Amino acid sequence: MDIKKEDIVRLRKTSGQPIMDCKKALQETNSFDEAFEYLRKTATEKIDSRRKDRVAGEGRVVVKCSHEQPVDGSKVAMVSLLCETDFTAKSDAFIKALDKIADEFLSNQPNAVVMGNVLTIIDEIKAQTGENVQMGTYYMLFPTKNNPVYSYVHFDNKKAALVTLEANSTPYELQQLGLNLAMHVVASKPRFCTEADMDWSEADLEIPAGLLSKPPSIIEKITRGKKDKYKAETCMEFQKYCLDDSMNVKQAILQVRKNQMMEIALKQFKHIEIGA
Repeated sequence: MDIKKEDIVRLRKTSGQPIMDCKKALQETNSFDEAFEYLRKTATEKIDSRRKDRVAGEGRVVVKCSHEQPVDGSKVAMVSLLCETDFTAKSDAFIKALDKIADEFLSNQPNAVVMGNVLTIIDEIKAQTGENVQMGTYYMLFPTKNNPVYSYVHFDNKKAALVTLEANSTPYELQQLGLNLAMHVVASKPRFCTEADMDWSEADLEIPAGLLSKPPSIIEKITRGKKDKYKAETCMEFQKYCLDDSMNVKQAILQVRKNQMMEIALKQFKHIEIGA
């Protein structure tokens, strides 16, 4: 393959790799595309061997929908991508790479082809930034007519949440409630959605030895208090509502339900926080 100066310059701009590496890639291959792939592979191998022990503790979260609104038949993807520095997480190249990854998830159900494309995108951003870049957490939700999905991404782009409600219509007040509930998830970090979802195995329900001699009614009251405390700390519907701590989330939902005269139920949430 004849090595032209313009090809070297073009490959340098496209790959972000040093001039001499671009020249060598063109010498070792038979086309521009092969040279780009050669550079991507060799750059990734260098980064993986040199920086594999560096912590990817920074990054970015994005929420994207296959339609303008999360309507029946659409898909919602919440995806995080991790890197070493906040500087890289805020770069245009990193943001574009994360958008492309989210688009891959929206294009199809996550499968071998999609994950292969995602790994290629990650290798490319590794080569451009020289950092240890890793796939973070991702979730896919599928809104339906009676199960709308609402999202919130915090201003730092490191925290985000999705909330699915069960409702028979979607007036503005419900949309606002959905957004507020997603904000609540980011602010309060619940572990469980509803009481039915709760895992009590880690709850501290042990009665102190000094109180074991108390009457059964007192023991029952202490146990109930411990359960209520655990619910208020870990279960979303029993947490203090982040926009109005005079009520819990369950009461906030009931208030909108009463005002709108419609059925509303909390179905599920998903949460991502980088660096937590």
